[in-house]
Amino acid sequence: MKRPIVFLALLLVAQLGLALAMHSGDGGADSAKSGEKLLKLDTAQIDGIELAGGGQETLTLKKDADGWMLPEHFAAAADAGKVDKLLSTLSGLTRPWPAARTADAGMRFKVDETNFERKLVFRGKDKTLATLLLGSSPGFRKVHARIAGEEPIYDIPFSTFQASLKAQDWIDQRQLRIKAEEISAIDLPDCRLTRRDGKLQLEQLSENETTNGEQAQRLLERLAGLNIRDIFGKADQPLPNPVELRVKLTRKDGSSRDYAFAKGDKAGYELLQVAGSPVVFKVNAGLIKELEAFDRAQLAQAKPAEGPAGQEVGKTPAGQQQPSREELQKHT
Repeated sequence: MKRPIVFLALLLVAQLGLALAMHSGDGGADSAKSGEKLLKLDTAQIDGIELAGGGQETLTLKKDADGWMLPEHFAAAADAGKVDKLLSTLSGLTRPWPAARTADAGMRFKVDETNFERKLVFRGKDKTLATLLLGSSPGFRKVHARIAGEEPIYDIPFSTFQASLKAQDWIDQRQLRIKAEEISAIDLPDCRLTRRDGKLQLEQLSENETTNGEQAQRLLERLAGLNIRDIFGKADQPLPNPVELRVKLTRKDGSSRDYAFAKGDKAGYELLQVAGSPVVFKVNAGLIKELEAFDRAQLAQAKPAEGPAGQEVGKTPAGQQQPSREELQKHT
């Protein structure tokens, strides 16, 4: 009876010793690395990011003298804020305790060199600085990750959606924006507004007309804050449909920007051709109709009629209170 007990006790001691040896060996190395930066990168040195998907889809972001751009997507300007956010998020991650560290686990969690959901290659001065493999998701806003050349697999707070392979998700949608105060004139098909006394005023008004300041301000803000959706194609290619609306913006420094709007070849977007730009932009559907509503009839309004001494009819002179209903009744 004693022999089985002694045997089981020895077996337990052997198992505990094996576990301790494993923990003090490779496990100890992982423990030392736990809490360190996942990617030891100096983001200031990064001038290129290559993203690839498991289906061989690719997207490249490149930094030049003018900032981040998409060299394979009409060399369009990329949203620097989104790129910086990606880099700051990944460079700020620390290494948690490894979830696994075997080759089989690499295939199972889809972080193998030949089986991955996303591969991010960070480059600087034509050299590869680091490669990050992203795989399956163990939970909400989490993803398995592995540094190329290393064995440990980690669960990190990230998502493959943050490393999109769609150029539209990286393009700078605000690249045509202009500060409203810099616009000195707007030319529309049937009228022109110029800045006077700090506000846009219609030209060639009759004696009985004045500018509808609220509508003029709405038009100014709409054009100054114009966003694009994507790039349609090169400017030297003919538009699929005729130009429906032309608008010209003039800046205080005398420079101008000419816009030509047309319908797209598919529903869901319209086209914007900017004089001097090498590409044609996609803009939101309905923009043409929205801008066409700002015609002369909308931007002009009749002056209020004036009574004696220049007082507007229906208004009480400044500083004088409106009579109450009781006071009016006394005089009727």
